[in-house]
Amino acid sequence: RGQVADAVKAGAKSLIDPKLFPADKAGTAYLAPDVVVDVDHSMRIMTEESFGPVVGIMKVSSDEEAIKLMNDSELMRQRQFALVIKSRPAHGS
Repeated sequence: RGQVADAVKAGAKSLIDPKLFPADKAGTAYLAPDVVVDVDHSMRIMTEESFGPVVGIMKVSSDEEAIKLMNDSELMRQRQFALVIKSRPAHGS
């Protein structure tokens, strides 16, 4: 919960309303799933392990930048998947 709250406070956007998941209550082990966009690599959601169904999506400029950021910490090297959105010109541009 703290990682998502910190990211949103720093300008990221949470795409899933936790109110849709009544079991998501402070003090319980249940955490609503979340997708957080507009994150950056300074946010804990991108650099610390998350103990819940949460993913941060960060825009990068190239495959090389994505790989550099994924390899920036031991945690990132241990992750089993990475979700990267890359800006590319439209086909034919």
